[in-house]
Amino acid sequence: MRQEINSLLKSEVARMIEMPEASIDESVPLAELGMDSLQALQLLVLIERTYKLQIGEDELQKFTSIAAVADVVMSHLALAQAS
Repeated sequence: MRQEINSLLKSEVARMIEMPEASIDESVPLAELGMDSLQALQLLVLIERTYKLQIGEDELQKFTSIAAVADVVMSHLALAQAS
């Protein structure tokens, strides 16, 4: 599941910032890749729709890198499954 999430995020970030997916390092801060706050919000909406989650805009501060976003998604998925 983690790999699927990373793949989706990497693909979407690459599309948003118009970079080849292969050139994106999952540990590099999203701001360094050129993402802005509006794009981060769009990524949040995509995640919520794709995985049927309610993450909330307050968690956008945790969206520091693709790996960090994947951590947030995994955490919310675990909480949703436990409910």
